Amino acid sequence: MKIRDTYLLKKAGDSYFLFPVGQNAVDYKHMLELNGTGYFITTQILNEITYDELLKKLIAEYEATEEDLPILRRDLDIFVYQLREREILE
Repeated sequence: MKIRDTYLLKKAGDSYFLFPVGQNAVDYKHMLELNGTGYFITTQILNEITYDELLKKLIAEYEATEEDLPILRRDLDIFVYQLREREILE
């Protein structure tokens, strides 16, 4: 997975955002405010990580158990879907 070059990760106040640049900059529906987990995932994706590698990093970061795995996977799938819907992922 990779974030498109037309997006920047920026901090504004106490929040983090994926801001569109270039042609998408005029369309704020492409902007995405991130919570702590979203920020963690995004920083990992900026390093061009695979889905499975990202899932392993999330498990380690949040010390997830086997019982947590279905919820963690579902939440990751939803976040990745949102990135794809906004055309943030290549």
